[in-house]
Amino acid sequence: MSDNDLANAVKELENQIDGIIADKPEDVVNHPSHYETGKFECIDVMTEALGTTAVRDFCVCNAFKYIYRHKRKGGDEDIAKANWYLNKFIELGEHR
Repeated sequence: MSDNDLANAVKELENQIDGIIADKPEDVVNHPSHYETGKFECIDVMTEALGTTAVRDFCVCNAFKYIYRHKRKGGDEDIAKANWYLNKFIELGEHR
């Protein structure tokens, strides 16, 4: 296989992977696209900039918000989001 053939094969695989990623439905609970910029998620940047204690407090407040509104807005999805924030709170506490 020549270098050109190899380069073409790699490009084809990249196109196939891009197609698979594009067809994948967005994970609105665990990794919503509106909270990502490139390779960084907002929650990680917040932790780096504001510190673990502030972000843990934020997680509790956000969990409360999602639980409070779930019957009027997001239903089970809001409960899942609250759970995500509570799990993040626990995860951030494990690194102390």
